[in-house]
Amino acid sequence: AIISLGLICYFGFFSYFLINYWAYFQIKPHSSWNSEIPQLVNQVSQIQDQYDRIYITPMIDAGYLHFAFYQQWDPQQVQQQAQRHTKGFNYITQFDKYFFKFQPTDDAQLAGEKLLIISEVKRPEDQVNAVFITKDKLGQPRWRATTR
Repeated sequence: AIISLGLICYFGFFSYFLINYWAYFQIKPHSSWNSEIPQLVNQVSQIQDQYDRIYITPMIDAGYLHFAFYQQWDPQQVQQQAQRHTKGFNYITQFDKYFFKFQPTDDAQLAGEKLLIISEVKRPEDQVNAVFITKDKLGQPRWRATTR
């Protein structure tokens, strides 16, 4: 009886996995897969010269890796010039004009600079006055670029 119950559970969970893998995930990709990141990086690359600083939300996991890969940053230059957060998990916080934190500070030194801010689209009103919107495979808004 226990073996039969174990086999039923095993095949039940295995079937659940197969349905999700072959059917559901083909239609609705998980947001953490970040399938729209190449499009986002491409759009930022096309307009980056218009801005003094570009802030990338930490909602993009390891955003610096995506930008380094898709913009083909020179690894030696990144190793030498990038600023890092070294307490706890080590990650890059700034390279060149790219800042990998949520929002710019309200420092007076930023007053005259043109900033591009990449953040997550959470509500329909987040799309108002956006420089561009990046959409996922289903056409749903995912990331937005705004200025300040």
